[in-house]
Amino acid sequence: MSFKNIVSKSELIHEKKELQATEVVDKILSTKKDVLIQRLSEKTDEAAESVSRYLASLSEAYQAFQRLYLELGEDELALLSSLQEGKLEISAGSDRFMDVNYIVITGHQSNWMVPYAGSVMEFFTRGEKLISDMAEAAWTRNLVLKIIKDLKDTDRLMNAIERIAVPEHQERISYLSFVLEEREREELTRTKKVREKLVKGPV
Repeated sequence: MSFKNIVSKSELIHEKKELQATEVVDKILSTKKDVLIQRLSEKTDEAAESVSRYLASLSEAYQAFQRLYLELGEDELALLSSLQEGKLEISAGSDRFMDVNYIVITGHQSNWMVPYAGSVMEFFTRGEKLISDMAEAAWTRNLVLKIIKDLKDTDRLMNAIERIAVPEHQERISYLSFVLEEREREELTRTKKVREKLVKGPV
C-alpha cells in the first residue's frame, strides 16, 4: 500500500481548519500588540511626568526638612520623629490590563497625634506628597516594564506563528492537495481504461 492511499480528504479539511485557527490567533495577537504599543506610548509619557513630580516633591521635602531642622534642632526633631513613627504609610494592590498584572501603590494620609502648624505642618505635608508621588512613579514604572515584557512575549508568539506554524500548515496543505489530486487523476485514468475495455468487449 502506498502512502498516497492513506491520505484522506478529511485530513486536508482538518489541516485547513488548523491553518484558519492559527491565522485567527495571529490576528488577535496583532490587535493585542497594537493596543499594547498605544498603551505603552501613553504610560511612558505618564511615567516621565510622574518621575518629574517625584523629583520636584523630593526637592521640596528636603527644603522643608532643612527649615524644620534649623527651627527645632536635632533633639526636638528626633522626638517629633519618634512620635510620628509609622504615621506615613502606603499600601500596594494589583490590577490587570491586557494580560499584564501590575502593582498599584496608593498613599494614606497621616493621622497626626498633635495639631501642628508652621514649618512642622509644612514638613509633614511635603512628606505626604513625596510618598504619594514616589508611589505613583514606582507603579507607573512597573506598569511600563510589564507592558514592555508582554509586548516582547507577544512578538515572540507572532514570530513563531508567522515563521513556523503557518508555513508548516501551508506546506502540509499543499502536499495533501497534491497527493489527493494525483490519486483522482490515477482513478480517472483507471476508470477510462476499464470503460474502454467494456466498450471493446472480450477479444
